[in-house]
Amino acid sequence: MQTDQPVKVALIPWLAIELLFWLAFSLVSFVALTLFYSQPTPNHVLNILFEAVSGAMFVRPLLWGAVHMQFMPLMPKSVMVILLTVLLSQLWNLLRMTAFPVFVPEAYIWNQFGGWSFTALLIFGLWTSLFYGVRAYAFAATQRDLATQERVKRLIAEKQYTNAQLKMLRYQLNPHFIFNTLNSLNALIATRRTEDARAMVTGLSDLLRLSLERDPPLINSLKDELENARRYLTLAQMRFLDRLDFTIEADDQLLTTPVPSLILQPLVENAVRHGVEGQKSPCRIGILVTGLDSELVITVRDDGPGLAETGQRSGRPGLGLENVKTRLKSVYGDGAVFRLSQRTPKGVEVVISVPRQVPELFT
Repeated sequence: MQTDQPVKVALIPWLAIELLFWLAFSLVSFVALTLFYSQPTPNHVLNILFEAVSGAMFVRPLLWGAVHMQFMPLMPKSVMVILLTVLLSQLWNLLRMTAFPVFVPEAYIWNQFGGWSFTALLIFGLWTSLFYGVRAYAFAATQRDLATQERVKRLIAEKQYTNAQLKMLRYQLNPHFIFNTLNSLNALIATRRTEDARAMVTGLSDLLRLSLERDPPLINSLKDELENARRYLTLAQMRFLDRLDFTIEADDQLLTTPVPSLILQPLVENAVRHGVEGQKSPCRIGILVTGLDSELVITVRDDGPGLAETGQRSGRPGLGLENVKTRLKSVYGDGAVFRLSQRTPKGVEVVISVPRQVPELFT
């Protein structure tokens, strides 16, 4: 991720680092004087402080130049930094060599110009390396923060999108199914099958209340999702009678597993619409849930006409199943697997494999 804004080293932390650098320089210089002079005088100490303060002043152009050279290509910028470091170190070296006899009048040091010059270059080189190292760390930290912020924004947007999809799905209970159920209810009333009609009204009422009463949570327990599917299939069974049979199998220890809300409804709707309504002979719909240590596998299968006969050619899912795939992607990313396939000799099977835990953002 790139940014067009200049990256600046935080002022207070860098001032503290620079202060420590020049304090370390002063300490090393004092120890060096102690090694060479058994009793360093106060003038020697004053000279060390002068060198530290003047050195801190001479590196200012490197600080200012870093901002202006930030967007230069690497090679020209490196050359400029090296030239500035050499030039400023030698100017500082001339100043301190000129000032040293002022603090220590009896000293003559110009015959040691090479050593002093090298020492100045080494000190400024260390300072420049430290500065650009801290600057690179600050830049990397800034980029990490920006990447984290962008990731959080993307996850929030995905959560909002998933929530919008879920609300849309809540109102998407197959109108064709409701229409046919009401027709079946009318037929039950006309034939005075009162108890069956009341049971159908109760089932339809429960199903509609589940869909319309409140906003569903983004994440639901597997137990609730299976119960919702059972209500839907029970109502469908009242309508189709002996043309529909269904089973739901799941290990008890899996029932508390969190899954995306209403993730099963499109699957069972698809099975009823294409499996039961698509043929005159009886159809069996099965829901099987199995699990491993970190994975949950949901299988919905029917023995209806199959993909080719229902228009779902080449294993291409319809709108409801595409909705499921999109929501799985929103919640689990690449951690979810969706597979639609033709059964042998006939029928359709949908397999969903998801992690046993949902991302923290959706909990």
